[in-house]
Amino acid sequence: MSGTAFLLSAFVITFLFLIVLVYDGFLYWLDRLVITNYRIVYINWPFFSMKNEFEAEIADIQDIETREQGIFSYFRIFDFGLFEVQTAASRVTITFRDAPDPEGIKHFVFSQAKQQ
Repeated sequence: MSGTAFLLSAFVITFLFLIVLVYDGFLYWLDRLVITNYRIVYINWPFFSMKNEFEAEIADIQDIETREQGIFSYFRIFDFGLFEVQTAASRVTITFRDAPDPEGIKHFVFSQAKQQ
């Protein structure tokens, strides 16, 4: 294999890897968790052309579960984890993976529920 072919193949592989990385990062930044006075809306983009929306009334919330793993979760910059909301009769379950500060979100939702 010549040096030019090797450089060309390394460039193509690097370019494809960067495209996948940018696509995945773009989908991550499109995911949104919106908390209002009355409801929680989670917008998930599993693919660029498909969007899923989940909605739960704050009054219907039965349980909120959070999970953070690893020793790095004690540091604020690495504080990411699972945020899961279950409503009455388990009709709606909102699961937000890689949520920033899941415990903070949980306390904010409970403070909104107390205000109602």
